[in-house]
Amino acid sequence: MKKFDYLCARCVGKFLNGTEWLMKTTVPTKSKGLKKQLNISYGEHKNQRMDFFYLPQVSDEKRPIFFYIHGGGFVSGLTSMRRPFCAQMAKQGYFVVNIDYRPAPLIHFPEHFNDIFKAVDFVLERGEEYNLDISRIVIGGESAGAYFSSYIAAMTKDKSLYLQNNIDFRWENEFNLSAVVLINGAYKSADIIKVKSAFSKTFIKAFFDFNRAGLRDSNILNENKLHCPLNFIDSNFPPTIVIRGKYDIFDLGSKSIIEVFEKQNVKHSVFLAKGMAGLHAGTIAMNFKYSKKALQFITEKLNKFIKSDI
Repeated sequence: MKKFDYLCARCVGKFLNGTEWLMKTTVPTKSKGLKKQLNISYGEHKNQRMDFFYLPQVSDEKRPIFFYIHGGGFVSGLTSMRRPFCAQMAKQGYFVVNIDYRPAPLIHFPEHFNDIFKAVDFVLERGEEYNLDISRIVIGGESAGAYFSSYIAAMTKDKSLYLQNNIDFRWENEFNLSAVVLINGAYKSADIIKVKSAFSKTFIKAFFDFNRAGLRDSNILNENKLHCPLNFIDSNFPPTIVIRGKYDIFDLGSKSIIEVFEKQNVKHSVFLAKGMAGLHAGTIAMNFKYSKKALQFITEKLNKFIKSDI
């Protein structure tokens, strides 16, 4: 991408991170009773970090794993803002991994997946140490994190996508998902552009390494099949929970994936958040009424999907 677009994307990312940093004081983590390890390094870059949240071991039963991937338009996102949600999921019995990754435009599609899978590899390597059940794995995220989560879920059913996206993941044959949680996701470039938000074009250019001329050509948004996870969803896709927001400006993304699920007969459940939680990614702020309702919905559905009382 051009230098101007690169610098613009970096500035947008820093602005959005600054906004999250100011907001995080209003959303307490409430991790009392949990064990937590913050900012664990899985790579050399400062963004290659993750958090662990889990309950103290009280029996020999292995813990199911919940990998959470943050959003932020591919260019931003603080794991600290996702800790309240992750802590609440840990209280449901999951070993929760809150993953950060290098933002665009430092790297472009599909390199982000290598960061995420490097973090997953780090965790699975320590399965015995943390008494983890690698046969019960859930992945989820909000916004761009939902994009990554849906794509990774598709990869587990179509192993050729690892090679097609130049992804090196040594657990690809063992790594399977019991369920997926998608919060206010965005899955197609065309859907993101249609929103016409202040930074929509910046998000797309930074992530896919597009230039301005390319964005003016409507065909470029559809010509690369690999860019859109919706192209790889079939009836084998894992059971999925979709969280929509009544006032989510990117709700077109949720509608798009629900349409595909219905066409492909994918088992899925949908929750519509209202009030402040109905804004984009509002459900990860756990101090709203509908955030708590969404959490209860997710927990109940996951308990059914992974076929275990935890």
